[in-house]
Amino acid sequence: MEEHIKVLQFLIDKPSIDVIDGLSEVSVRAFKELRDQGLVKGIDISGDTSECFEFMSPEITLPGRQLLAKSKWV
Repeated sequence: MEEHIKVLQFLIDKPSIDVIDGLSEVSVRAFKELRDQGLVKGIDISGDTSECFEFMSPEITLPGRQLLAKSKWV
């Protein structure tokens, strides 16, 4: 869960980031899991045969912000 919180905080700290991929400062797999749960948004540009994930225009959603806020109280 720590990696997921890092992704959420990263998106708050760097709202102008263009792409999340394998070269990003945060885990692209954690980003994908958050996206699958609706906590972040991003356009999947990985391609059908890609073994690596890549997402364009990543951003945190309101539920993602709420989860991040709750995590700071724990």
